[in-house]
Amino acid sequence: MEQQLRQIAISRYLKGEKPISIYTVLKRSKNWFFKWLKRYQSGEPDWFKDKSRAPLTRPTQISEIEKQRIISVRKCLYSEPFAQIGASAIKWELSKSGHSFPSDRTINRVLKREGLIKKTPYIPKGVECPYFTEALTVNNIHQADLVGPRYIKGDGKFYSFNVMDLFSHQVYIESQRTKQDRQIASSLLKCWKAMGLPDFLQIDNELSFRGSNRHPRSPCLVIRLCLHFGVTPVFIPIGEPWRNGAIEKFNDTYNKKFFRRQWFPSYATLKRQSKNFQRFHNKHHRYSCLKGKTPLQVFRNSGGNIVTIGANKKLPKLDSVPDGNIILIRFIRSNHLLDIFGEKFKVSKDLVYSYVKAVIVPQIHSLQLYLGEDLVYTFDYQLTV
Repeated sequence: MEQQLRQIAISRYLKGEKPISIYTVLKRSKNWFFKWLKRYQSGEPDWFKDKSRAPLTRPTQISEIEKQRIISVRKCLYSEPFAQIGASAIKWELSKSGHSFPSDRTINRVLKREGLIKKTPYIPKGVECPYFTEALTVNNIHQADLVGPRYIKGDGKFYSFNVMDLFSHQVYIESQRTKQDRQIASSLLKCWKAMGLPDFLQIDNELSFRGSNRHPRSPCLVIRLCLHFGVTPVFIPIGEPWRNGAIEKFNDTYNKKFFRRQWFPSYATLKRQSKNFQRFHNKHHRYSCLKGKTPLQVFRNSGGNIVTIGANKKLPKLDSVPDGNIILIRFIRSNHLLDIFGEKFKVSKDLVYSYVKAVIVPQIHSLQLYLGEDLVYTFDYQLTV
């Protein structure tokens, strides 16, 4: 129908009718008429037909040779046990061999067309948490998690205590046989000897990290060790592991790139190989959030004052709760209850569906509740060992 109108308009014009009369009667615009008149005057036989709007040239289109080079590098990286396989890693390998490389988007498009990646879109999970979401410098925030139990055929179970510096993405891995708090505290001490002391240690509500359900006001050795060295433990909201997103993502990398990629004849072999993976990750894994740098590059170039523990330092005997703060991030639901290690406190309905920061201050026997930066509640709260 539209093509016929174009032909009618030009036919009437050739018979001497004025343009304004033509496009007015046909209920079209002035620009429409002169566009098709110009197309007619070009001499093209199919001037009245629509043309493709696709660009005549594709400056971002890569050659078949470049495409095969990307696929080849991707397959080589996949065959290496610990290596990354994303766009940043592929670009780095291409640059090492002297080849130019396209953008991350082009590389991902090539991989997707070849069926080499299947990305799951990120779906935000509810209300944004305003606390401890970004590290300001190296060793500002460490995220830690316990992976396991995992099993070695013929040699029993083990756990992996994984720690990541949120600013540099440097990791520390310590394999251990149990998840007892003393074992975790020992692993934490080794981590701080290697990476330095953080300002905050962000962890989930695993029983080994916090103490006892029966005695909620009796903090475990992990909390006491943190306070002893001036590290503030921060417990993420209950049932929200994505608040520890960086270490959770690394745990997935640990499973896919390390534990599931090889066979371990013994626990001793696994423990030794986990250290090799730790070194490989820190030296070679590249993150887009670090602008393509490795964790070790960021850590060494930070220029900050890294506070470490002496290599011969042993696990201290902590018979009391040292001074310092213990922080818990909590989401207040419709029941108006604040959960502090299983103990419930009633709060105002004004706090419902909000994230709050609960701060336990042992030296003054107080539990302080903050909404943002505002102190909204204070409870008497005495810790014991």
